[in-house]
Amino acid sequence: MEGISKMKQEDAFELPEDIVNHPKHYTSGSIECLEAMESMMEDAPNVDSFSNYHWGIIFKYIWRWPHKEDPLNDLKKAEFYLKNLINRLENEKK
Repeated sequence: MEGISKMKQEDAFELPEDIVNHPKHYTSGSIECLEAMESMMEDAPNVDSFSNYHWGIIFKYIWRWPHKEDPLNDLKKAEFYLKNLINRLENEKK
């Protein structure tokens, strides 16, 4: 019983996760996903808005997949958006 009551006391001092502003699956490491994404996209001024949107989504899913309950789901989402972007860029070349 002592172990259970000690565990509950320790849990009471943990701060709740900020799931809106700083969810754990976006804040791994020393920087947040959003900060890394902003830095990455600053150096690509010639990317159109459609491609930029897809790039951001792909990056987000790749960033967080190891921290999700179903990591394969996020990788498949990234794959979907990557294939969509590739198809669009290939069609632009035609």
